[in-house]
Amino acid sequence: MSIESAKQFHASHVAPKLGAPVGATPDDVEALERRLGLPLPQSYKDYLLWMGRDYKGIFRGSAWFIDSIYSNKETLRSLLEEAGSRYVLKES
Repeated sequence: MSIESAKQFHASHVAPKLGAPVGATPDDVEALERRLGLPLPQSYKDYLLWMGRDYKGIFRGSAWFIDSIYSNKETLRSLLEEAGSRYVLKES
C-alpha cells in the first residue's frame, strides 16, 4: 500500500471519527535526521510529515511519533542492523 492509498483510507475511514492527522513539520524531521546522524528514508519522512504528531489519532498510546524515535534508538539500531543498512547511528 502506498502512502497515498493509506492517506485516502485514513480520510475515508479514520478521519471522520478521529479527525485529520497531525504531522510533524519539515524542520522537525530535519532536526531528527541531524540528531540521529543519518538521513531517513523518504517514505518514513512522508509518514512523519503526515502523522508524526497525531497523538490523539489512530496510533494513540503507541511510540510511533517523532518525539518517540530518539528514545527508541536501540530499536532503530537493531532494525538498521537487521536490514543490513550501511548507516551507523551516532553515539550520544
